[in-house]
Amino acid sequence: QDKSEFPFGCAIQSDLIVDPAYIGYQDFFYDTFEWGVLANKLKWKQMEKTRGVIDHDTPLNAINALRARGIKIRGHAVFWGIEKNVPVWQIPLPDNEINGTNVDRLNDIIPTTKGLLEHWDVNNENVHGNYYEERTGDVNITQWMFREIHKRDPDVKLFLNDFGIVNERYAGSSYYNQGKMLKEAGVPIYGFGIQSHLNNYMEPSVLKFRLDRIARLGLPIWITELDFTNENKTAQAEYLDDVMRLYFSHPAVEGIMLWGFWIGKISAPEKALAEGPADNVQVTLNIFQKQNECTRKQIEK
Repeated sequence: QDKSEFPFGCAIQSDLIVDPAYIGYQDFFYDTFEWGVLANKLKWKQMEKTRGVIDHDTPLNAINALRARGIKIRGHAVFWGIEKNVPVWQIPLPDNEINGTNVDRLNDIIPTTKGLLEHWDVNNENVHGNYYEERTGDVNITQWMFREIHKRDPDVKLFLNDFGIVNERYAGSSYYNQGKMLKEAGVPIYGFGIQSHLNNYMEPSVLKFRLDRIARLGLPIWITELDFTNENKTAQAEYLDDVMRLYFSHPAVEGIMLWGFWIGKISAPEKALAEGPADNVQVTLNIFQKQNECTRKQIEK
């Protein structure tokens, strides 16, 4: 793929992107995308399954491989304030020890990745979970997280990131209110991540209305986890084409990330955009040509 000015990327599996047995997976990714995000291996629960035993090698090996091929990388995520997604050893700790462990996380992950990432999702899906607010008693803990990350790495761009923002009735209003509050508090937030897991058909006009609401906050938007579940590949391709044209053409949207592509490693086979064995991955949906067309039209504006 020719490199474009409009960022287009995808989530990757950290083990597969460095495993010689998955050369087809790697070739497809590098031929198609310019940005990457590690689907799981930078998440705290994945990195520190046992307290004090931190897996740096898995994510750093993937990051270094991506960077060696010119791929820019989103960091996902420093914190994830939903109980099932926090480190299991953190849950039984007394409340007064929780923020000490949060500081430990910051002092480890931010210096480790400084200069390697373009973005960080700060407190993932905060509209849908308030684990750290409840455990610390600090209703502004997310503001604290943004500021503390910025102190340690002032160059990385910091994001909220959440689901249901364009495809649920109420989440978008809550997200707007949270973003407005962070802006007014002077928090160093760069932009808003809108995941876009589209499990059901949504009218593009409704998507645009809800996207416009977040755009009114005046900060960049990234589509961070786009996928669409449909067993009918023709319908899936047509709808993704419509959605991607909407996103590419929206003035507030800076980039689009898909949430996986290969049927051999994806959350549901109905979401896959490519099939075939690990050494010969082939596209099954003709959305990538459409992506290039949309990119060129966006650049020509």
